[in-house]
Amino acid sequence: GKRKMLPLTASYKRQFQSVNLPMVYGLLRRFPKFLDAKVLYLTSVGPTDQTAAGIGIGFISGYNYLNTPRLLADAYALPPETLKDGPTYQKWAPIHAAAADVGGILSITPARVRQIVEEIWERREEILAYLASRPDLVNARRLALLRSAFSEKKLRLRALWPNLEFIGSWKTSGCSPQVDTLRPYLDPETAYIDVMYSATEGWINIPFETERNGGPVHPGGVICEFIEVGREMVRENLIPLWKLEPGKTYEIFLTNMMGLVRYRLFDLVKCTGFFHRSPVIEFIGKSSREFMLGRLRLGELQLYEVLSAAALDVPEHEICFSRSETGDQLVILIKASRNVSADAAERIERELVRVNPYYASDRKVGMLKGAAVVRLLAEHPLWAGALHAQVKPRIFTETW
Repeated sequence: GKRKMLPLTASYKRQFQSVNLPMVYGLLRRFPKFLDAKVLYLTSVGPTDQTAAGIGIGFISGYNYLNTPRLLADAYALPPETLKDGPTYQKWAPIHAAAADVGGILSITPARVRQIVEEIWERREEILAYLASRPDLVNARRLALLRSAFSEKKLRLRALWPNLEFIGSWKTSGCSPQVDTLRPYLDPETAYIDVMYSATEGWINIPFETERNGGPVHPGGVICEFIEVGREMVRENLIPLWKLEPGKTYEIFLTNMMGLVRYRLFDLVKCTGFFHRSPVIEFIGKSSREFMLGRLRLGELQLYEVLSAAALDVPEHEICFSRSETGDQLVILIKASRNVSADAAERIERELVRVNPYYASDRKVGMLKGAAVVRLLAEHPLWAGALHAQVKPRIFTETW
């Protein structure tokens, strides 16, 4: 949708960054040595525009990277200059990521991790040649390790980063099927953990268990209130965080020092227990993430199920669903540079008929046309979101 413009005041910066140190503490409890190496933190780029007053406009993950406390900034693998703009990031991020000895990888989505891993592998000869000419970036031992990692038939992350202890990203909702696409690159010694549930309007929880998704709400951050799903969206139904009940799903509302009061995120979260008096919550999905196809409503979770079952082998940031101008045909948008099987539409159609009996019925009586594939150029704005690492995964779009 349209980009939201929100003021990042000094007081709000202190508020949303208040979760940083507890988050790092939780990571060090589980992975005591990960800061012995660098941290590959994949964010959006820095400010991409300016207001009339000369104030930068950009995404909050890039802002946080460039304004993080010194303790964390010194550990980052990517120099701040890498985040100058999109082209700079695309050119230099894979080079600096390969040059560094990395102990942990942090990202919002698994797809962003897979993307940079694939970029390193595809550009391995160029990266190796460049780093061989830069002894200030890599020593002889690191260079030999890169030659060994790049000589294998496929890239293993532990071969590239021997000290890698964990990868952290969102693991629930639309990110769940993305996690499986990273499995071929992982060794058993590398943990895959859920990371903080966050939005521009607030950083909310702190995951602290390796095998458990979600984490307790940080009580020192933004003020969180909730309305149980199914209840009317009126203020009388708002409840504080300590009144959540395990097993129930809620919409979340935030009040923060930016000036937002009981702001509705349209996010669904599930309470899975308590840590002392703070509820453990995990992100389930967007309450607003569904779109009309003919008379049907298709939700994101069902589309992710269809996409996973169809096994098209297309990265999640290079495929998206939409509908035709007449509204009676599912359109599968795929990045033109991505090879895809000729029967892609047929496979999507077959799985959608299987999981959605109403779709199957409307196709049978001719109310809906069969699914179609449309290939969009790599320069299309739809694919620009790959540089916005803070964005929640998008499986469909209203316009293209």
